[in-house]
Amino acid sequence: MLTCRRRRHDADTEHSRSIGSRLALYWLCMALATLSAALFLLSVTGVLSRTARQFGETTALQQKNTAALFSSQMDALTARGIELSETISGELESFLARRNLPFDALNDNPALIAELETALVPALKTAMEGSTCSGVYFCLAATANTSLPDAETHRMGVYLRYSSLRSVPPSGNTAYFRGAVDAARENGLQLHNRWNPELNTTLIPGYRQVMTWEGDRLSGGCLWTERVPLLDTWESVTLLCVPVRDGAGNVRGVCGMELSDLYFSLSHSTVSGSYGSFIMLLAPMNGDTLLLDKAMLGSTEGTDLSASGEMRIQSGRDYDTFTWNDTTYLGKYQIVPGRLADGHPLAAVTLVPESGYRHQVQTARLGWTLGSLGFLIGMLVPAA
Repeated sequence: MLTCRRRRHDADTEHSRSIGSRLALYWLCMALATLSAALFLLSVTGVLSRTARQFGETTALQQKNTAALFSSQMDALTARGIELSETISGELESFLARRNLPFDALNDNPALIAELETALVPALKTAMEGSTCSGVYFCLAATANTSLPDAETHRMGVYLRYSSLRSVPPSGNTAYFRGAVDAARENGLQLHNRWNPELNTTLIPGYRQVMTWEGDRLSGGCLWTERVPLLDTWESVTLLCVPVRDGAGNVRGVCGMELSDLYFSLSHSTVSGSYGSFIMLLAPMNGDTLLLDKAMLGSTEGTDLSASGEMRIQSGRDYDTFTWNDTTYLGKYQIVPGRLADGHPLAAVTLVPESGYRHQVQTARLGWTLGSLGFLIGMLVPAA
């Protein structure tokens, strides 16, 4: 009798333990099922997606590289432009001193102008061949014929640029775009098919600013122009303008470098990434708007982006949103050093079409959704 009671007690104890274990397992499964359901909802709504943060980090790194690349190129060209200005100033002073002539003696003297331009062409060629630019120029405040109606805006000078530009570093035939014919002949240069003897200064934004500059260091007088059409050609360019002084320190002209839109596009190709191809551009800013009609664009392969109109910027936590012609781009921007003639700040911008980012978001969200859904089903089966 005692043995039967002991057996019954042991059986009840074992049964109670079994029920307790099952109950504990049940609640554990239900807790995990609830957790997986919460994960499923969070993944569907995109809360768990790290794509935005990862995209922001990737874009910030690419933007840092873009800004450094633009700044380095502009600094190098500015330094070379200052060196060219000093060379021209020295040659101008020596040229006039040897002949015991004042600067104004250049006016109405085509032969003297051609002689001076002939002497300065080698310095221009040297500056052009050693720089990451598509052209180089100088103009001085003198003209071969002061009686012409437009004599106040047409100035003597030489403008060399590459024709049939093919690659980076730049290569091609050096064309004589502006200057006296005799100077081109003496230096063995072929005239550009849109050649003119003098430069039209109304087409150089900031020309008057540079000519009225007063200062000690040439770097303080340097200006960059916005993108402007190159007269009688299909190209647009941005120009560096550096003051050219005589021996007394008077500003007698302007010299500098040319960056054509074609060369800029070749210099800054798209950068492939997991979110699509990053586009680089250098654009003046007006408040929260990029002025694309005055901007220089790198390669825009695979997109419809063009240098026209304006692009609105909406700042975000991980990245910024850029809207142009009802098309959305995502990326970052940064103000870079560079004094523009119109006073606008200059921004280096890195963009990627929104479609590439959205694809990555959907892929990440789908992965989280399927994973949490599978976990939920796996927990509900033992709970049942």
